[in-house]
Amino acid sequence: MFRAVCAAEGAEVLLTTRRITAIHRPPGAVVVEFRCWCGHPGRTVDRMPGAEVPPVSLPRSA
Repeated sequence: MFRAVCAAEGAEVLLTTRRITAIHRPPGAVVVEFRCWCGHPGRTVDRMPGAEVPPVSLPRSA
């Protein structure tokens, strides 16, 4: 399970790994895309400590 913030609910939610729709690995970060229990898509970005990371820009999926 992992914690994420659902923008539609405006709250932190606890999700199972089955809610993950994609994982991206840009330099210095890990991006996890998910679909919340309420049905809305979301994204978390975890940056590596001390890494120089440009802003993450990924296409939005429907």
